[in-house]
Amino acid sequence: MSSSLGDFTARLLTESGAVLEPRGDGLEVLLPADVAGVLEIPEHANLSFSGDNREGISVSYDSDLLKKMARLMGDGGKFSTVSLAPPSVRLEKLEERLDQKVVFYNAVFHVERKEEKRVSYLLGYSKYSALSDDRQEGILACLINELNLSAQKTTSETLDLIDDYAEQPVGVAERESSERVLTAFWHAQEKIVKEELSDFLLSVERRMNRDIRRVHDYYQTLIHEHRQWLERKAAAAEEKEKTVGKIEAIERELKGKIQDLIGKFSLELQIEPISFIRIETMSPTWWLSVKRRKEARPFPLTYNPILKSLDPLPCEACFYPAKGHYVCDDRLHIVCRQCFAPCLRCGKIYCGACHPKGCPRCKPS
Repeated sequence: MSSSLGDFTARLLTESGAVLEPRGDGLEVLLPADVAGVLEIPEHANLSFSGDNREGISVSYDSDLLKKMARLMGDGGKFSTVSLAPPSVRLEKLEERLDQKVVFYNAVFHVERKEEKRVSYLLGYSKYSALSDDRQEGILACLINELNLSAQKTTSETLDLIDDYAEQPVGVAERESSERVLTAFWHAQEKIVKEELSDFLLSVERRMNRDIRRVHDYYQTLIHEHRQWLERKAAAAEEKEKTVGKIEAIERELKGKIQDLIGKFSLELQIEPISFIRIETMSPTWWLSVKRRKEARPFPLTYNPILKSLDPLPCEACFYPAKGHYVCDDRLHIVCRQCFAPCLRCGKIYCGACHPKGCPRCKPS
């Protein structure tokens, strides 16, 4: 048993007083009576993580048993705060990389000042499930800088990268409101999940197109046969009318079948939060003056002591980490190429952060 879900289950049950023994791709467990009662399983049970419940009680990301495990945890582990000792870095070496890390296609920047600043990161874990004619599920982690809303996809082992926790809190860090931080988190999560599921989505689309093509070809053959009959036969007007009616009925049925297939292959995506960890630390911070035409705005660029690299600039519309940004004219938002694109209707370029509901010319926000 090597799955992260299996490791989590083993640790949780052990801390709840259970005795465990690895058994193939699962666990043989002996549970205290109260724990067995909470999970609603026998005190002596075999748990399977292979999806084959013939080997025991199946445990998956969508199983009832996993949901019942949350009762054992209560509120423990849902939110916590840790402090990270200030990093020791060579600022000169980092400053040499600023031009590579910060790329604007329509703006310029210069460093106004630099300082050591208290910053905090929110490390969030979520469970996602995508249901179509097939199912995909998993756990993902996302790290948000609460000062500038820079978002990065990380792994469940992110905390293992921290090797020097601080004994004392570093103090209260300046950060955006919880609402803005969580908004950035959810936008980034949605983009990251869709990237994780790209192969799955392509597979779903291929299967849908294959089935639609088969249904379309079958019904078009029926329609063609009826039309050929009309061309060959000198039938009575009443008989021709019946045949035309059959063709129209077949066309309606074809449309219904295609709609049924689209519904069958439609994607239902769910993202549920599991836990959040706030990591507080001191970090070198460069205050950039980002200039577009005659206007400028300050923006903090920070060194990430967890991932040991400069944080990427955020897209202030979708918050998905991407290299290369634009700056809008109205409010100097920093946005990625996709969020600073021409409207598909009128061709006007607009800022996705200024107008989240769409093009202001075609659909006022």
